[in-house]
Amino acid sequence: MEPIAPSLPPAQANAASPWRCACVIPTYNNAATLPQVILNVKSYCEAIIVVDDGSTDTTKQVLEGISGVIKLGYGINKGKGHALRIGMHHALHAGFTHAITIDADGQHRSLDIPVLLKESEQFPRSVVMGSRSLDAPGSSTPPLRSRVGRSFGAFWFTFITGQHLFDTQSGFRVYPLAAVVDNGCVTDRYEYEQEILIAVCWQGFGIRSVAVQRHYFVQETRTSHFRPWMDFFRIFAVNSRAAFQRCLLPKQLWTMRKEPFGAVVRRALVHELKANASPRKASISLSLGTFFGILPIYGFQVLSLVGLSFVLPLNRPLAFLGVSISSAPLLPIWIGLGVMIGLPFTKLVEPYLPATTAFHYGAAWFIGSTLLACGIGLVTAGISYPLFAMWQKKKKYLSV
Repeated sequence: MEPIAPSLPPAQANAASPWRCACVIPTYNNAATLPQVILNVKSYCEAIIVVDDGSTDTTKQVLEGISGVIKLGYGINKGKGHALRIGMHHALHAGFTHAITIDADGQHRSLDIPVLLKESEQFPRSVVMGSRSLDAPGSSTPPLRSRVGRSFGAFWFTFITGQHLFDTQSGFRVYPLAAVVDNGCVTDRYEYEQEILIAVCWQGFGIRSVAVQRHYFVQETRTSHFRPWMDFFRIFAVNSRAAFQRCLLPKQLWTMRKEPFGAVVRRALVHELKANASPRKASISLSLGTFFGILPIYGFQVLSLVGLSFVLPLNRPLAFLGVSISSAPLLPIWIGLGVMIGLPFTKLVEPYLPATTAFHYGAAWFIGSTLLACGIGLVTAGISYPLFAMWQKKKKYLSV
């Protein structure tokens, strides 16, 4: 990174500092609107940090003519998320505790800044969101992609975190810097603003919304660098990764850590191997796995077992080991046994079946496989529980 002007002044406060808020404005080719945005913000913020994200227009020359602003920048466009991280990192090391972020295209109204700052002072451990729920005089209707993106982001955020936010796409926010600087978020472009919300929520910081007026320029004057297909895909990738963690990893690991994602998965596997490992729970987990493995719901066995694992405290590795009993080499054996066991019982349902051989043997397979699943599950429990209990007793004996 090459600063356009001298970097920030030395830090004037430590982690115990009182609430201090700087304004961070990322900009990319906003030479026409940036001067007015800065002028509007000056009345409300102690310091303004503008990060030029590799602009190719006259943004650099415009910034050189503006005084009283901290100017940072670099020559290659790296994305809004990267620019925000640079600006907030510098704000933290300058002694500020919070940063309010504002877009350089003039969409955010400076008159709403005091509302966000007041909420942040009252709740300093929360990210404060400017929720665009009011109409500004003279504004145009929100573009379709904005409405779709807002609904898309709100749905995924609720699914992943359990919290509802009306406007996850708003870049008008106040961040507690301790929560967002060096917290492991790695994305660089528009998806960063979704990733950071998930991260702070999982790390125990609050998220609060305050109503602000929305102002959209008419299409001819609107400046946007959002690329619908590519940037929606990036946001989808962030949401998918978080949903994967939410569904398949234990709650203790729902966090965006500084380590690689592979390391998080490895820790999760170790955690799962040790979780719910008492003889009783281990035996139940293995038995349920074998039950679902033989149950005649092929294609949904693993999915059903995953769903059950959120209700019951199962040792998931043992449960998935049990469900593998229906793997390809053994599957024909279980189908054949199911048909043999079920044939005597088909007489009970024969009056209700079409008079065809296929339906006759299909019913036999379904009834017999269900009975076989119950039997194999009970046998597995009867054999595995004593073995797990003996193994646990042996471990305690050896550890004495």
